[in-house]
Amino acid sequence: LYMLLDLSYAGDAGKTGEFAALRETLLTEALARQQSSGQFRYSTIPGTELRFTSAYDSNSLFIWLRDMGVIKDPDRFAYILLTVQSLQALAPYQERKDVSAAIDKALDYLSEQQLPGGGFARLGEENVQEDAAVLEMLSALGISLMDERFTKDGYTVLDGMMGWYQAESVEIDEGVKQGFYSNNRRWQYDEDTQTWGGELIYGDPDPND
Repeated sequence: LYMLLDLSYAGDAGKTGEFAALRETLLTEALARQQSSGQFRYSTIPGTELRFTSAYDSNSLFIWLRDMGVIKDPDRFAYILLTVQSLQALAPYQERKDVSAAIDKALDYLSEQQLPGGGFARLGEENVQEDAAVLEMLSALGISLMDERFTKDGYTVLDGMMGWYQAESVEIDEGVKQGFYSNNRRWQYDEDTQTWGGELIYGDPDPND
């Protein structure tokens, strides 16, 4: 997918004959990963998706994934983001009938996955990264934000994304922080590594927190 995007970003240089065979190979591979539901998966090999066995029964990660609904509902694990990224990579080729048909099918799938508040989920809960990726996809495909397929109960994808926005500034670690995510209590600067790090605390945004 990234190689397809690189070819499109390269403009005329990516359209030269020397890249023709590569482009066709990439397009064929990308389209082959689409399922009958419209979603795109990581592999064209059957049975390789999200394997969980009894060996993980005592593992807290397995229990957490099970409780979050990932195992019983894997489509809400990572396939939404992958499908969105696939459509973004295929967007420059949507004049082709096979690509156009795949895009339409995937858009129907994504429309069904949209939450009532306008956003999209990962691990069973709304995730702002999915919301942002869908916005990029809509832009790449030239689809209006107000398209009826991506408007639920009057809410658009942007409405879902802005649900994460914290308008009020909060004093944290001697700095004023505001923006997406409700709070980052442990977010701080490490002078040794010269990087920002910490624990993102997810949840319903509370501007008064």
